[in-house]
Amino acid sequence: MIIPIPDHPEQLGNARRAFELGVAEILATDELSIPHLLPAIQNMLNSPKYARNAAEIGELSRRMGGTERVIAAVEQLSQGRERSC
Repeated sequence: MIIPIPDHPEQLGNARRAFELGVAEILATDELSIPHLLPAIQNMLNSPKYARNAAEIGELSRRMGGTERVIAAVEQLSQGRERSC
C-alpha cells in the first residue's frame, strides 16, 4: 500500500510505477479511512500476484547486485575522503 504525500509529484510517480509493476495499491490521503484502507490491504494479502511480483522484483534486484555496488561505491568514496583529510 502506498499513500503518496500530496504535492510531491515524485512520490506519486513512484506510487504509479509500483502499481504498474503490480506490487502496490495507491491510496490518496483523502481516502485514508478504514472503509478504504481495509479492503485494499485485504486484497493485497489475499492476492498471490502481489507476493509473486514482489519476489520477481526482489530476485531481479539481487541479480543486478545493487547492494554490493552501493557498498563498493561507499567504500571507494570513504577511502578518497580519508586520503584528503
